[in-house]
Amino acid sequence: PDWAALIAEGFSMAELRAVGWSGDSFTGMLEAHSDRVRAVCVTPDGEYAMTGSCDKTACVWRLIDGAHVRTLEGHTGDVTSVCVTPDGKHVVTGCGGFSDATARVWRLDDGAHVRT
Repeated sequence: PDWAALIAEGFSMAELRAVGWSGDSFTGMLEAHSDRVRAVCVTPDGEYAMTGSCDKTACVWRLIDGAHVRTLEGHTGDVTSVCVTPDGKHVVTGCGGFSDATARVWRLDDGAHVRT
């Protein structure tokens, strides 16, 4: 399936739905979070997607086959934003609110936490 066009289904579900480029056919679900998906980002090359969730984690997905690659853990509150650096090498996750209020940087290739 062509996982390149992604939508977070209403942000009220703990899943990410993927549709084809044309948007006319449902091709699958990416499921790993235990709470709502709050943010979605795709790498510049379209190879990976990242999701942030109210379960305090971010997930990395391989879009060619929909595989869950890894879960990024360390925030103490909802992960409300995710983005990737222009070179596609690092993921930045953000946690708003009073419980955490941090941004964390991770290496995309191995999931290592680089800095807060």
